[in-house]
Amino acid sequence: MKATDRSCRDIVFLILFIVHFGGIAAIIGTSINQKPSAEDYQGFMPYNWTAGDISHFISYFELIGLLVISSFVLSALYLFLLKTFTKPLIYLGIGFNIAVFFGMAVVSGIYGNYASAVITTIFGVFIALFYFSIRSRIPFAIEMIRSVVEIIQNHPGTLVTSFCSILVQFFWVCLWTFALFLSQRLSHSLVIVSSIFLLFSFYWVSEVIKNVVHVTVSGVVATVYFMGDYVPHNPTLGALQRSLTTSFGSICLGSLIVSFIKTLRSLVRMARSEQNSLLLCLVDCLLSWIDALVMYFNHYAFCQVAIYGKTFIEASKSTWRLFKTAGLEAIINDNLVDGVLWVGVLLNGLVSGLIGIGLSFLIFGHLESVIVFFFLGFFIGFILMILAMQVIDSGIACMMVCFAEDRNALMRTNPTLYNELCRTYNIY
Repeated sequence: MKATDRSCRDIVFLILFIVHFGGIAAIIGTSINQKPSAEDYQGFMPYNWTAGDISHFISYFELIGLLVISSFVLSALYLFLLKTFTKPLIYLGIGFNIAVFFGMAVVSGIYGNYASAVITTIFGVFIALFYFSIRSRIPFAIEMIRSVVEIIQNHPGTLVTSFCSILVQFFWVCLWTFALFLSQRLSHSLVIVSSIFLLFSFYWVSEVIKNVVHVTVSGVVATVYFMGDYVPHNPTLGALQRSLTTSFGSICLGSLIVSFIKTLRSLVRMARSEQNSLLLCLVDCLLSWIDALVMYFNHYAFCQVAIYGKTFIEASKSTWRLFKTAGLEAIINDNLVDGVLWVGVLLNGLVSGLIGIGLSFLIFGHLESVIVFFFLGFFIGFILMILAMQVIDSGIACMMVCFAEDRNALMRTNPTLYNELCRTYNIY
């Protein structure tokens, strides 16, 4: 994208995204003037807070704050380990994926579900054979992970952007819940219409928030890839600005497609809960496949948006051409990388859970409610690590697109990495 070309892409969908908040405002404005029913306050009882209650409440906030800090530290530690011990961690991820299926087979056999045990065993064998057949791709995945982790470590603003997105998401969930609560005061027909609209809105805004982070991270990786040592100061801020201006309409369009499919899936599942027919089951299965394929395709299409500033349609065409030439390599690389990332997520969750138990003893002086504090720590560590690993995932996808489309640029900006990627890429 030329430096002077800053016009907003897909501006119609940017306007549509903004206008749709008017629908939410209309629901809130119409509902808030309606007289609340008795059910709105059912179970609500006034509570008189004591000094002890307030002190206990503050202690919980201290515990949560310490868990968040420890999760940040663990995330940074795993990034260091991921860069230093990439190969062992990839094999650990492969072993973990295989072990999940055989573990499910054992559990199914213990509970007498032999059909499930046989099926999961077959899947486990198939996965093991798949990884064995692509073992020559592992060196390329190792170099990809190392290079992207180094970029993320040099530009921690990418991680900050991802972590800040959860605050935006939290604010959105609060607003959405408020609108949904008020909409129940409307007439029956309006409740149905407003609920469907709010369901779609929830998915759309959530997807936009997630994809803004993805496009921002991809923009940073692309900047480093094409500019090398001449990267401008704070490229994360520049990439974020492009995501929220030039490319925001394209993000809204791509997110709109996914949100529409997810809304249909939710409606079909609601219908299945009322009437679990074979047709609805087949439709749900079909939509789940379409949802997964579209999300995977969009993941790479948004890389095109970030790298070249294309409209979403142009990015989709380029992505389709890329998949026809290098799609298999991208899929294989993603399978190798995903295992490593999920190992980090689970390890961070487990260690954070243990830290939660220890902190609860230090703060409260007892080990009561051990399970509660473990799962609190696990949840916080799990979520924060997912945000960090999504940054790595976005960076690797962007690096794959850049390398597949313009290897010569990397030869100019980083000859060492270029030689390593070419050497490992041409092994197979």
